[in-house]
Order: sequence, then structure tokens, then C-alpha cells
Amino acid sequence: MIDIFSHRVLFNGIENSKDGILNAIQFNFGLELDLRCDSRGIYLSHDPSNSAELFSDICSLLNNSKSPIALHIKDLKCTEKIVSLLHEYYILERSTKFDVAFYANSKPQKNTAKIFWCDEVKEKWYSNQILEELHNQGKTLYAVSRELVISSSLSEIINDWTRLIELGFDGICTNFPTQLNELLKN
Repeated sequence: MIDIFSHRVLFNGIENSKDGILNAIQFNFGLELDLRCDSRGIYLSHDPSNSAELFSDICSLLNNSKSPIALHIKDLKCTEKIVSLLHEYYILERSTKFDVAFYANSKPQKNTAKIFWCDEVKEKWYSNQILEELHNQGKTLYAVSRELVISSSLSEIINDWTRLIELGFDGICTNFPTQLNELLKN
């Protein structure tokens, strides 16, 4: 089974929101959230913002969810505070698959990470052989969907999803989780 991650939990044009999280959870999609911090605390946003939702306000939703969660920490200085909140709300304790992912935009070389968040922005590196080698090393491999890195038509995106599925990725992060889910059903 391939995990489908809702990129920035985009829902009705609003990203990194409580409504997006609830929608993704309802459809059993993974949650890819961007986290930043400022004087207010940890908040959900890809870019700096003064009006974004606070992470602490949605932690109870994450704790009660069975959806996989990918936290994209935009400000590394926030890491300790984020981990503290994850413990406070028992999110880490409920997770069976929590680890720091390695961002792989080229073929990974001798990496101890267990989870790879993969794209081909830097170079074309996906192949059945490489993915099989990484899986044999116990790696979990998530692909970044084409539209997240380059302007693409839906048919181009679907063609790329088909390639990613055939290559054997464990999951795909996309702006179109419902359409990917439909493709997987067929």
C-alpha cells in the first residue's frame, strides 16, 4: 500500500490549516506540514507569517489521527520546541514510524537515515535498481510529486505517479491526493 501525503494539507485553497488536516485525516491521507517559529511559538506555514495557526492548537488532532505525519521544519532553531510539543501531546509515543527523514535530491550515498524524502530536482536518479537497493537496506522511500517542483499538467502528473508507483516508492506527497487515490484504486 502506498502512503499518500497531502502536501501542506492543502484544502480548498488553504494550506497548513486545521480544515486541511481534518480533510486529510478523513480520507486517510498523510499529513505534510510546514513548521516555523516566532515569538508566538511554533506555527504552521511554508513562509513566514503573522496569521498562521499555532502548532499547539492542532496537536490534539494529530494525536488522535492514524494518518502518517511528515513535519517539514523550516526553522531548525524550532526543533527542540517542536519535539517538546510532540511529547507533550503524546504524538511521538503513538507513532510507530517516527524518524528524521533525509532529503534526497540525488542518489543517496552511505546514509544511515531510515526514511528518505526524494525528488529529482537536482538530477534524474530514480531507477528500479537504486530503489531496490535502498529498500534492501531497510529504507522507506517517499517521492515528491512532479507538480511540487515544476509546473505540470494533470496528465503529466498522472504519468509521473504511474512511474513512481512502478518504481516501488512507499509513498507520494502531492497537491492532488484525491486524484492519486483514484489512480491507485484503478
